[in-house]
Amino acid sequence: DLHDDLGSNLAAIKIGLEELRSNDEKPAYLIDMVDNASTSIRNIAHNLMPADFENTSLTELLDKFYLRLNTENKISFQFYSTGTNHRFNKQEDLMIYRIILELTNNIIKHSGAEKATIQLIYYDQHLEIMIEDNGTGMHNQSTEGIGLNNVRSRVDYLRGRINTDSGPIGTTITIHIPYTPVQ
Repeated sequence: DLHDDLGSNLAAIKIGLEELRSNDEKPAYLIDMVDNASTSIRNIAHNLMPADFENTSLTELLDKFYLRLNTENKISFQFYSTGTNHRFNKQEDLMIYRIILELTNNIIKHSGAEKATIQLIYYDQHLEIMIEDNGTGMHNQSTEGIGLNNVRSRVDYLRGRINTDSGPIGTTITIHIPYTPVQ
């Protein structure tokens, strides 16, 4: 919806601006802004629900995501997954995906890290997600932003627990999510 609705509106605005440009060169910077907004919307929409999410495992999606990040970013990301996910449905996988993307985004924006490691460990009774970086730590945990509040809400919804250990040499976030009981 985000991509289809807002994206099509931006495309219509761009067409109108391009028509104006033939008469006056001033709208050129507006066209660039619309292009940038369209790219941002496409990226946000892709991260909310990747196009191939229904047909691709969470591990494969994250593998591709971190491979791409390593080519676009100065932080070196390592991603590992052990065990097999046979117990989460696609909606739960999507929530886990969004949790991991938000925490990764926080590393990129706020950590000052050079390296980060993301691990998914599928145990018999639960999934453990461990996200570590060698950044400067979380300086003020009492003023968590919307992103971390969303992470906590998603973890709570999945009946999980989250633990944060942060100091001047990095941050480790561990999330424990039990599998949904079979009904």
